[in-house]
Parts: sequence; structure tokens; C-alpha cells
Amino acid sequence: MIVGEQIERLVRFVSQTSWDDVPETVRRHAKLVLLDTLGVILAGSEQPEVQAAAQSPDRSGGQGATVLRATSHTTHGPPPCLNGIAGRSIELCEGHRYVPVKAP
Repeated sequence: MIVGEQIERLVRFVSQTSWDDVPETVRRHAKLVLLDTLGVILAGSEQPEVQAAAQSPDRSGGQGATVLRATSHTTHGPPPCLNGIAGRSIELCEGHRYVPVKAP
């Protein structure tokens, strides 16, 4: 199967699956991952490379929601790709093998 076909199948599955169809344990873990990701993005937004990207005159990243601390917004608004840059700027992503994890 070609990668594009796999992505299309995944998109169809996700778009046709209701939140109520997802098992409770999966929903609980998805919420944990979302909160973890938002925390990492917020922490990463403080990194110098993310701050530099936020102030960059090259605004080719488009428009959309960006998670950054309030003082880092510019008059033109930061490109939404900053979420990805901030989220990967520090090594705290969900399940990263170098981050010690304690079982709940």
C-alpha cells in the first residue's frame, strides 16, 4: 500500500469516528497527551530559537492559532508553525526515550 493511501484511510477513519466510539481508556490517554503537548509547547516557546522565529520578518507560515506566552506575540501574529517548532525545541515530548517516566 502506498503511503498516501494509508494516510487517506487514516483520515477517513478519524473523520468517521465519533468521540463516544473511542474507548474510555484511550480518551483518557489522549487527554493526557494533549495536555502534555500543550505544556511542552508553552515551555518550548521560551527557547531562544522559537523567540527568534516568532520575531522573524518571514511570515510564510500562514495564519492560525499559535500557543505562545502573551508577551511573545507580535503585531502581525506569529505563524502557526511555531507550535511545531516550540513543541520540538526541548526534549520533553510524550514517550521520548531519554525522558524518565514513572508509572502512575
